[in-house]
Amino acid sequence: LYGALELYLGITQTAQGIAHFAHLGGMATGFVLIRYWQSQRRPRL
Repeated sequence: LYGALELYLGITQTAQGIAHFAHLGGMATGFVLIRYWQSQRRPRL
């Protein structure tokens, strides 16, 4: 929901002075990192 709002505001430039695409980039990077870290988990013995 937050990502869709940021995308809409970034495209329409409704709220200027806010780096909407930077927020989207941070969200995408965080998502990729979390997926990567989850795939690297090893079961504890």
